[in-house]
Order: sequence, then C-alpha cells, then structure tokens
Amino acid sequence: EVPLSDLYRKIKSPVLTDLEFNIDGVKVYDVYPKELPDLFEGSQLVVTGRYIGDGSAKVRLKGKLGGSSVNTFSYDMSFDSKSERNYIPSLWANRKVGYLQNQLRLYGDNEEMIDQVKFLANQFGIITPYTSYLVLEGDKLHDVTVSYGIPLSPAPGSGGYGGKQGATARKASKDLQAQNYAGNLSFQSDEEEMVQNQNVQQVNHKTFIQRDVFWVDTEFDEEAKLKEVEVVFMSDEYFKLIDKYPGINDYLSVGDNIKFVWDNQVFIINADDK
Repeated sequence: EVPLSDLYRKIKSPVLTDLEFNIDGVKVYDVYPKELPDLFEGSQLVVTGRYIGDGSAKVRLKGKLGGSSVNTFSYDMSFDSKSERNYIPSLWANRKVGYLQNQLRLYGDNEEMIDQVKFLANQFGIITPYTSYLVLEGDKLHDVTVSYGIPLSPAPGSGGYGGKQGATARKASKDLQAQNYAGNLSFQSDEEEMVQNQNVQQVNHKTFIQRDVFWVDTEFDEEAKLKEVEVVFMSDEYFKLIDKYPGINDYLSVGDNIKFVWDNQVFIINADDK
C-alpha cells in the first residue's frame, strides 16, 4: 500500500508538464530521453547527451505550471572540454542503448541500430540480448533481471523484437512507458536500467570485461597489432611502470591479470611469471 500511495501522491502533484529544453552556446546531440516526461513532486529530471565545443552556455527549461501558465527557467552552465566526472559517458551510453532497444521492440529489426547497440554495449559493458556473453558463467540471459524487476528481452527470432511475439513486445513496451510516466524518473526505463555485472568493471573512461583470468580493456583489439609490453605483477618493472606513467595506477587497480591499452601500447599484467 505504501508504494501505491507514494505513486498516487506523485501523480496528483505535477510540477511541470509539456517540458521543453534548449541550450544556447554549445551544439548538443544524441540527447536522451528524446521526449521529456512530466515532472512530478519529489521526482527529478536527468537528461544526458553529447556536445561539441566548450565554454559558457545557457540552459533553458520550459514547461506548463498548473496545466496552463508557461514558465521558463534559465541556468548559466559551463561545458568543459574535459571532465573528471567519469561516470557520465557510461550513463549516456546506458540511456542510448535503452532507447535503441525500445525502438527495436516497437518497430522490429534494424541492422544499423543493432550495430550501435553492440558497439556501445561492448565499450561500456552493458548487458543486452546481443551481448549475452557479459552474463556471468552459469547464468542464463532470460534469468537476468534489471534493477526494477523488468526482464531483458530475447534477441530477434526468438519471440522478441523480430519474432512472432512482436505485438506482445510492443504492448509490453507501451506498458513500460506508462509505468515510467506514472512514476516519472523515480522509476527508470530500460534507458538507465542496464544490468551491472560482476564480470564488468569501469575505471575512469575504460571498461574491463573478465575473460578467463584476465580483465581485458574493451579498447584492446588483437587486429590492431599494437606493441605489447608484458609486466609481471608486483615486480620491479611493475612499480617502474607506475612511476613512468602517472594515472596508470587507476587501471592497475583492476586486478592482478590485466590487458589494457595505454599510450598506444598494450600492457599485459600477469600475476604468473612463468
């Protein structure tokens, strides 16, 4: 009864409706959610996107108050060329992957969208129907559930986006949208609810996926043929590496056995010196 009463309280107390926002000063793109939800009492609005340029910019949020009068709120913000908030790219990627998956559910297969999902999922360690290998060994993809109890959908051809149950998937997506609307961003949709897994680590701007005994940087590509530097864990060379490359210690903290790209080289940290 308590969750229902909280939900009812939010629904009956809209703060702003028909929201619109724009930014003057930098060029923004790839913004999610595409359509802003209404803002209810006690909820928050999170918008993620990418931008070109840097410097000061003015952010304007416009919406209807009480269903009639239009209010505009302006904020002066600084858009930096670099940021220490390393969690933001992952947040944006989760939003975009969720949006693309919703589009696939609603409208069926689209190879370009699927390729985007795969690319982002691999880069940021996001579990999707196309990256089921990210699930821990012994788990089944259909057993994996996102944080609010919404199961991941199967891949096309198995009753999912492109299968016989496409209509069911579309209905489920609409039901999910209705649920998200009612709770506003207190209940996040697929766009933020990608499953976090124990065999995925994110450190700064890198994502590491566990492969056998190694934590492997998603930027690592065998076909790139970069120079490989092998270093034994906790050896003299290991500590010299820390002295030589400031900042590399963040990535060395991932584990004892690591493969990662740094300074246009592949460093292989191995706990076994044999």
